[in-house]
Amino acid sequence: MPRTSTRDLTDAQWETLDKLIPEPPRRKDRRGRPWKNRRAVLNGILWVLRTGAPWADVPDRYPSYQIYHRRFQQWVRSGMMRGVLEALAIELRVRGDLDVKEAFIDGERIRVCHVGLIFSQEDKRLYRTLR
Repeated sequence: MPRTSTRDLTDAQWETLDKLIPEPPRRKDRRGRPWKNRRAVLNGILWVLRTGAPWADVPDRYPSYQIYHRRFQQWVRSGMMRGVLEALAIELRVRGDLDVKEAFIDGERIRVCHVGLIFSQEDKRLYRTLR
């Protein structure tokens, strides 16, 4: 599949990731729609993760956003998305394009309750804010 954007996966990146994303199984009764191209789905997911835009704002060059959102949820639950992101990070580090000596987190993405508590998605605990 040719790249449709300069920020889509390169052929070399896809060659590495193709092994990590198994081909979805076909239904035995042959019913339902065929699965969308895995590379196109991953490009759409990475676009959302890179831009921070809502799923519904995925550009028209990618198929329907519901497909990406559903597949993203499946891949996160199965642990496959972590492997994909780690493989991309390793590839970037080898190329010299990734240096994580310093990182910034966007504070607008933290949910704060009205009583001054922050819920951490990572460890599922509440923390009191300094007010």
